[in-house]
Amino acid sequence: MDFTAPGDSVNVTARLACEAGTGQILISDAAFAAAELDQGDLEQRHLELKGKSEPTGARVLRLGRE
Repeated sequence: MDFTAPGDSVNVTARLACEAGTGQILISDAAFAAAELDQGDLEQRHLELKGKSEPTGARVLRLGRE
């Protein structure tokens, strides 16, 4: 069975995944706001993503030890 998930949210998520470094998950500011998550002291980035006319805000979740 094949699934297709078109749309801007899917494209932004894929591009954020490509921008993330080892041990990082990038979550768009829009997704954080929709989930009502506490942004706390998370690093914020503004990324130029393909297909977007404005920089996209994202928060960085770090996995494991630093």
